[in-house]
This record gives sequence, structure tokens and C-alpha cells, in this order.
Amino acid sequence: MSNNFNNTYRNEIHNKLQVFTKKYYLRELFKGWIITISLGISLLVIFSVAEYFLRFNSYSRLFLLLSFSFILIFAIVRFLILPVLKLFGIAKSISKQDASEMIGNHFPEIQDQLTNLLQLEKDQRTNDLVIASINQKAKKIAPFEFKDAISFREVFQFARWAILPVLIVCILSLWNSNIISNGATRIVQYNKKFTPENPFKFRINNTTLSVIRYDDFPLQIEFIGDEAPNDVYLIEGENKFRFVRKRASLFEYKFRNVQNNIDFQLKTGGFLSSSYTLSLIEKPIINQLSLKLNFPNYTQKKNEDVKNSGDIIIPEGTEVTWKIKSSYVDKIQFITQDSTIYLESYNNQNEYSQKIFNDLNYSVIPEGSNAILGNKMDYRIKVVKDEYPRIKIKTIHDSINPLMLFHSGIIADDYGFKKLSFNFQNKDTLGTISIPFPKKTFQHQFNYGLNIKDLGFVLGDEFTYYFEVFDNDAVNGSKSVKSSLETFKTPSEKEIKSLLTENKESIKEQLQKNMLEAQNLQKEFELIKKTMLEKQKMDWQDKSRIEQFLGHQREFENNLEKLRFENEKNNFQKEQLSPQEENLLRKQEQINELFNQLMDEDMKKLYNELEKLMDEFNEKKTKETIEEINLSNEELEKELDRTLEMFKQMEFDEQLENIIKDLKELSKKQKKLAQETKENKEISNEELQENQEELNREFDNIEKDIQNLNQKNEELENKRNIESTTEQQDQINKEQQKSSEELGNNNKNKANKSQKNAAEKMQTLANKMEDMQQEMQQQGQMEDINSLRQILENLISLSVEQEDLMQNIKKINRFDPQFAALATKQGDLKESAKLIEDSLLALSKRQIALESIINKEIIDIKYNMDKSIDFLRERKNYKSAIKQQYV
Repeated sequence: MSNNFNNTYRNEIHNKLQVFTKKYYLRELFKGWIITISLGISLLVIFSVAEYFLRFNSYSRLFLLLSFSFILIFAIVRFLILPVLKLFGIAKSISKQDASEMIGNHFPEIQDQLTNLLQLEKDQRTNDLVIASINQKAKKIAPFEFKDAISFREVFQFARWAILPVLIVCILSLWNSNIISNGATRIVQYNKKFTPENPFKFRINNTTLSVIRYDDFPLQIEFIGDEAPNDVYLIEGENKFRFVRKRASLFEYKFRNVQNNIDFQLKTGGFLSSSYTLSLIEKPIINQLSLKLNFPNYTQKKNEDVKNSGDIIIPEGTEVTWKIKSSYVDKIQFITQDSTIYLESYNNQNEYSQKIFNDLNYSVIPEGSNAILGNKMDYRIKVVKDEYPRIKIKTIHDSINPLMLFHSGIIADDYGFKKLSFNFQNKDTLGTISIPFPKKTFQHQFNYGLNIKDLGFVLGDEFTYYFEVFDNDAVNGSKSVKSSLETFKTPSEKEIKSLLTENKESIKEQLQKNMLEAQNLQKEFELIKKTMLEKQKMDWQDKSRIEQFLGHQREFENNLEKLRFENEKNNFQKEQLSPQEENLLRKQEQINELFNQLMDEDMKKLYNELEKLMDEFNEKKTKETIEEINLSNEELEKELDRTLEMFKQMEFDEQLENIIKDLKELSKKQKKLAQETKENKEISNEELQENQEELNREFDNIEKDIQNLNQKNEELENKRNIESTTEQQDQINKEQQKSSEELGNNNKNKANKSQKNAAEKMQTLANKMEDMQQEMQQQGQMEDINSLRQILENLISLSVEQEDLMQNIKKINRFDPQFAALATKQGDLKESAKLIEDSLLALSKRQIALESIINKEIIDIKYNMDKSIDFLRERKNYKSAIKQQYV
């Protein structure tokens, strides 16, 4: 128990040692605060006062600042941080041995005992005697409070000396508050140049010392006191500029075209002000303005990009996207007449889109920080409105087919078309026909033709028409323009008959004219032939005469071509305007064949060959070719004569056919009117009488046609046997006139009877003429068959006689007295052949079925007989026999 008690004393001694140590460092920490603060204040006062009065340069102020900072930091570390670390046991604190010495100094009676106790506890060699000694000392020392050895009184005494720097600061502040503050400020701002205080007090009137790049900046200073210097200068680096005196106390200097920050001082007398800085503010600028133009699709224009220009001309409805690249810009003001739009900048870029429908005047202003505005840029967008389409139509009259309506037109639009149509209308019918046109075109020339029959109109109808074109405007809707309103009247049956009659007369006239030309050419040719036979050698006059003949021949050939064209034109018009019966169509085709055979290709080749031989001046072949041309001309003359006669016959047949048809149709109309006169009570007598008069006029026209038919028959070489119909015509006229008179007397019954009689007599007359037509055809065919049989018999007889003569000539000697008799026999056979030729020509004029080659063969027979006779005269019986063999 005694040992435990003694350990308690020892533990208590150690705890009291720890309390002593903490109190010791706590006192040191308070002392450190006093020392650090006193030292800092003292250095601040010393350095500030020294700087204030001595005005060190920048390097000296830097040295003072560094010295102050180093000493202060050292004091903080040494007197504040280390005690704190030791207080909390982080850093090594004083040893127990050092603590015992300090405690012993305060408690002398236990000074050696506490030290010995601590030493004995450290000794490793322990025995009972040592332990007893330790315990004895511990019991003696335990009652003492070690912490009492630490006193804070000396700290307070030390703090009295620290008050001294504070008092100095207070005194200096009361004397001149700027001494410490100005000195400290200049030490801290060691790199700034400070000047002595200016006795002239002034202020800068400018609210801010900032200017936009490239702008001018007027700096104004105004002196506050009663006195103002005579001159004020601005010091900029090594440069010195004089202010301009505006008033007694107001001075101004203008910085021009500022492009950088400017540091400057103001000098008044011998004093320099502190440094000022004119700060440069970047002006918001637009570096690039580009427009992306997205045109409406219907304009067919490719989208465009326009750079560095805001003035554009665009189609209506174009979407414009502004792309702006800028510098120092926060937003862009997009100003129009009606509004202002603010476009925020992102990465110095702005973008804005708008569809434009009208002219637009707009401005673009860049805005930077602090609401600084850049240069205003004014632009104009001119909008081109979609124009109306344009159309121009030219009517082309078809001289061949009066039922054809031809037009040549041109349409134009700025961006293209949607529809082109032909529109027609009369009191009963209206319609629209679309006209195709190529897509994606702005101008199109077209030709448009149509047959009036395809529109549903009949002969004699009248209608109006126009063309209409629609553009492809997708913004405002399609717009249309119409051509001028035109009127077209289809020809009546009477006009058509008149037209066809004129065509036939023209063809007959040209045929007769060509026949005369052919005869004249034949006479000219006979003269050339005679001259060539009389001469042994051709000269330049013969050549000139033949060339002149060839020129006339070419003119004749051109006239034949015109004749063919007129015939084709007539056939086409008859087909379109007045369709023929099948038998007449077959005859028409055969006549067309005759026209086509006039001046055939073989004959053209002969003339071309003659022209070539004349260039070569080949006499022998020229004479042979002339002989062949002579035969061809003779054949052409006969074919022209035959064609003219066949054309007249066809004209007669067509006239007769039309009269029969018109009589039948008029008979039906007369019957219908008779029925209306009898049954329809709603029709007035005046209207019935007017209708009857119309039928009377129609029959008068038929009578004129019958009279014309008789005239045409007189023009035929082989006249038709036409019976007189004058009596039947008079009867019909009488009945029609009677019906008109009865209707005028309001006697419908008698009028009805006369109308029926007239209708029946018309039908009887039509039947009579139809029977007469058939009879003429049958009678003509029988006569032609008999003629053909007789011609064949004569040809066979001629062939046999020619064969016998040929054999006799081959056998006889050319000096035999009988040779002359044989030559005379050949002449007789030639006369027989001439009779056959005339008979065949007459038959070919009646029967179109006979081919043209028959006349050609007859001409060949005649030619070879003539050659045979010529050879017999020269007693060249062998060559004569050869020609007889051809016959």
C-alpha cells in the first residue's frame, strides 16, 4: 500500500509539470502577439515616415517592402506559430529537466529535490534504497503548485512598451494623417511612380477615362482652388503636350485617333500628378456580312450566297438569311421601318432569317459592351414582283383547208408556266383544250392547229375563241393572261361549193394552159430537130437554141408541179369539206394517177441527159437523145389532153351526183315542212311561209346546178345523153310557189297539199336523174367494149401484115424493082396504125382504166414505122427489118 501511495505522488508531480508547460507556452503566445504587433507597427511607422519624407525610388521601396514582409513573417513564425505548435504538442516543447530548473528558481526549497527526483527516475539502476529516496522526495514535492511559477504580470509590463509605437502612430495621425498612409501606399505600390503633391488642386471633368478605338478623346481638367497655373502639360512617355485653355480654370487636351491604352501625367509648374490611364475600348465592328438567298422553288433559280453586300435584288418570297461575323460585339441591332430586332452574338457570329415579300430598307448596328454602338450600315432589298405572263398570237390562214384553224404563238414569263389552253365558245358549246409545253422554260414558241370538226361545230357555225396562259406563281397564286378574243366562222355549204368550183375551174384552166405550152414546146423542138438533121455539125447557135429550149422546158416542168399541187389541194378540200361517194373516189384516185404520170422521172432524166450532153458538146448522142425527147413530148401532149378530158368527165359526174343528193335532201325537207304545216299549230303562217321561201331558194340553186351540168356536158368531147328535166323543174317551182301563196292566204290545207306534191316531184326528179346516171354508165361501157374489140382486131391484122412485110423485105434485093412497092406497103401500114392510134386515144379519154403505157406503145410503133420507111428510102433493108421487128 505504501508503494501505491508513493506512485500517486509521483503521478501528481508529472501532471503538475504538464500543466506548467502549457501555461508557459500560453504566456509565450501572448508575449508573441505583443511582440509581433509592436514590431509590425514600429516597422510600419519607421518605413512609412522614412518614405514619406525621403521619397525613395522604386527599388528602395521594394527593399523596404521585402524587409518589412520578411521581418513580419519571421516574427509571426517565431512568436506565434511555434508557441502554438509547442502548446499542442505538435512541435518539441521544453524538457522536464528545463521545467524543473524554472520551477526551482521560483521555489528554491525544492529546487534540487525536483531535479534529483527526475534524474533518479531516469536512472536504470533501481534498488530499494533508490526507490525509497524517490518516494521520499516525491512526497515532499507534491504539495507545491508548479503553475504558480508562471506569472503573466511581466507580460503586461512588457505590453506597456508596446503601447509606445501605437502612441507614435496616433501622434503622427493627428499631426498629418497622410504621413503613414501615403508612405505605406507608396511602399506597397513600389512600381508606381509618385510625384510630390501638387499645390494646384484640380479635378478631371470626364466621367470615364476610356475611349473607343480610332476615336478622339477630349480630356478636360478644371482647377478647384482660387489659383490656376498659366500652363498645363500632358506628359506621355517622353512626349510633352500643352493643354488648351478654355476658361480661366478649365483646360482641354484632345487625344486623336486613339489606338492603344495611354498612360499619362499632368504637369503644372514643377509638379507632376499621379499617373492616369486612358483605357482603350474596342469598337464593335462587323467583319463580314453575307446573305444566303433561298429562292422559291417555282422560280427555278439556284440558291445564292452574297458576300460583303447587303443591297440585293430578289424575287418575291425569297428567304434571306443574314450571317454576320463581328468582333467585340455583344448583339446586333437589325432595324427596319417597323421594328428593331436584337440578335445575340455567339462566338462573334449572328444569324437571322426572314422571308421577304416587299421592298425592305434596313440597318445593321453592332453593339458592344457598355452599350457602345459601332458604325451604322444601311442597306436596301429590292423585291421583284412576279410579273404577269405574256402571250402573243398570230393567226395563220390555211388556204388549203378552211376548216383548219392554225396559230403561231409565243408565251413568256419570268419564272415559267403552269398551263396553256385554247378556249372556245358559242351559244351552244364551250370547251377548253390544254396545249402541251416543255417544263422549266421561261419562253416558248408554239404552233397549234385543229380541225373545227373536232370541236363539234358544223358547217356555217360561228364561235369565239382565245388562248390563255397561266404562270407558276407559288407566292400569290397562279396568274393568267388571255389573248385577244377572236371570231371564226366555218364556211357554209354554199361557200364550200363555190370554193370547190373555183378549184376545178382553176385546174382546167391550168391544164389547158399547159397543153398550149406543150404544143409550143413541141413546135420549138421540131424546129431544133429539123435544124439538127440538116446540119452535119452543131455550132454555138444550135447549142444556144437547145439551152433556151431546156429553159422553157424547166418552166413547163414547174408549171406541171404547180398543177399537181392544185390537184392535191382540190382533192384534200373535197375530202375535208364534201366527202364523195365511193365510185367517185375511185375515179378521183385514177385521175390523181394521171396527174402524177405527167412529166415522169424517165422524161426528166432525158432532159437532164440532154443538158449534160450540151455541156460536153457530144453531137451524136445529142441527136439520139433529141429523138427520144421528141417521142416523150408527143406522149406528154396526149396525156395532158387525156387528163383534161377525164377531169371534165369527173367534174360532170360529181356535179350530177351532188344534184341527185341535193334533190333527195330537199325532198325530205319539203316533206317535213308539209307535216309541220298540217300538224304543228304552234308555228305561225309567217314562219311557215318563210321556211317555204327558204326551200324555194334552195331549189333555185339546184336548177342553177342543173343548168351548169348541161354546160359541162357541152364541154365534153364525148357528150353524155342527158334528158331534159325542164318540165319537172317547172312543176316543182309551180307547186312551191303555190304553197307559199296559200300560206300567205292562211290556207294551210292547200299549202300542205302543194308541199307534198313538190316533195314527191323532187324525189321523182332525183330518181329520174339517178336512172339517167346509171344508163349513161352502162351505155358508155358497152360502147367502149365494142370499140376495144374493134381496136384489138385491127391491131392483130396490123401485126400480121407487118410480119409478112418484114419477111419479104428480108428476102428481096434492095435493087429489085419490087422494092419500091414494099416501101409503099410500109406507108399504108403506117396509115392503118394512125387510125388505131386515134381510136385508142379516143377510148382512153372515155375509159380512165386504160393505162398511159398504151399510148406510149402506140407512139413507139409510129416512131419505128417512120424509121423503117426512112431506111427503105435509103434501101437499107436490113435496118428497116429491125425496126419492123420492133413494130
